[in-house]
Amino acid sequence: MGAEYEKKSGVHIDVMPVTDDSPYTRIVSLYNSGNPPTMSILDTTDVIALAEGFVFSRAFVSIGDSTGWSLFEASWLSDPAKAFAALVMVSVWQLSGYMILIYVAGFMGLSEDVMEAALVLFLITACISGIQVYLTKKKEVEA
Repeated sequence: MGAEYEKKSGVHIDVMPVTDDSPYTRIVSLYNSGNPPTMSILDTTDVIALAEGFVFSRAFVSIGDSTGWSLFEASWLSDPAKAFAALVMVSVWQLSGYMILIYVAGFMGLSEDVMEAALVLFLITACISGIQVYLTKKKEVEA
């Protein structure tokens, strides 16, 4: 079917054999089958995967071309070290909202006494840190 779609549309899409069911593979297989995806077929994970692929493959390269920064000269997904960094960045971005939700839920369950004790401990720690900075700077000035 992919060859028929290529004849009709004039578009050729190479599909590398991939064993997993990644969003990219699903979308490419839909195009090759002659059924281009619509928004009803795509879920939010697919859309986010396409957006992140665009950012790491094209947007960063465009930034590197315009600024001359060597970090962004090539696609991050073509270098294993940069691809791992991209994976970490995406994972942190995806999980940060979930983690914040857990922390907020935990804070909502704390009593007033615990919150007041935490505030007092914070103020004491801030004062001690301020005194330490003041004494360090004073010694630097005297020396």
